[in-house]
Amino acid sequence: MVWRWGVLGTMLVLALGLVTPQGAAWGGGTPTPTMSANVFFQDDFATYSGRWEQRQTPKASARYQEGALVLRVVSPGASVWSVPDFALALERYTLQTRVTVRAESDDAAVGYLFGYAEDAPFWAFLVNPKGEWQVLRREGKRWRDVTPQDAEPADRDPQEMTLELRADVRPDTVTFWVDGQRLGELRIEADAWRGTGFGLIARAGHGEVEARFEVIHVRALVDENTDGSDVEVGERGRTD
Repeated sequence: MVWRWGVLGTMLVLALGLVTPQGAAWGGGTPTPTMSANVFFQDDFATYSGRWEQRQTPKASARYQEGALVLRVVSPGASVWSVPDFALALERYTLQTRVTVRAESDDAAVGYLFGYAEDAPFWAFLVNPKGEWQVLRREGKRWRDVTPQDAEPADRDPQEMTLELRADVRPDTVTFWVDGQRLGELRIEADAWRGTGFGLIARAGHGEVEARFEVIHVRALVDENTDGSDVEVGERGRTD
């Protein structure tokens, strides 16, 4: 069964800074990524970089706190998302982030944005600690559910509130991962892209939610050869 949310309700947009890279699933422990020519951006939020805007409204807030970027939503059904001031237009990349969720209800969700452009359609991947996930496309002021029909929840302990999220973004598909598990992919027509930006998102369920993003990486996408070895795809961007 595919878990579905209803209409997301009022969405609160926060323009924040962003992120970047690493490719393979992280596994346990704290990652220690190595910067290289293939790394587009990375942030462990240990210090205030000035690239993330900190805000507070009656419905939600975004701020640095104890080595994390914290997105907090206090209004049930509301959301807050952040995007970076990162300027390079990417065509093929891997995004990874680690987030710890503190929620009053089990229908709270966290995730990331892809194909982002201001005032244009983009997508959001959202997952809750139970492993139930969906993909939404933002069109004007509304969300359209575009979750693959064969989607199944991730196999994970719902009491484990830290999630490792990953997206492999290509011009025609986006592949979704949670805790090293490949969940599925979304096929996208070439003319559907309006932007190449990415970001982070948190959504409250019936109660408040606090999402603590601890690290984020974006790097050149690495595919696998038929023998299982890695092949570097490259870091060419797309121009608008």
